[in-house]
Amino acid sequence: MIFIIVAKLLIKDNMFLGFDVNGHSEHSEPGEYDIVCAAVSSAACMAANTITGVLLVKAHVSLEKNNGALYFRALSGDLKATHDVLKGFEIHLLEIAKEYSNSLLVKTERLI
Repeated sequence: MIFIIVAKLLIKDNMFLGFDVNGHSEHSEPGEYDIVCAAVSSAACMAANTITGVLLVKAHVSLEKNNGALYFRALSGDLKATHDVLKGFEIHLLEIAKEYSNSLLVKTERLI
């Protein structure tokens, strides 16, 4: 069975306004910490926390504890700064994916 983390960045009006991260990479040996899951989870939490806690953007954030999925949607506030943080998040994820391409898929989706 192949396990992979899928990180989907959401674009509306040419601006990043959210993301969905879900899945597991199972990159580690049993009993060890999974460096890919840890890196992606940490980056996703930092992006969401920076946007909501520093920029004070109102957002819908949902964490599914049973599978670790994190869903984030900016609703109102400084959406330009939100875009900039999420662009940095995308760059960070793409760098991780270069090293661990069999464990992380990064894609974008345009919202209507």
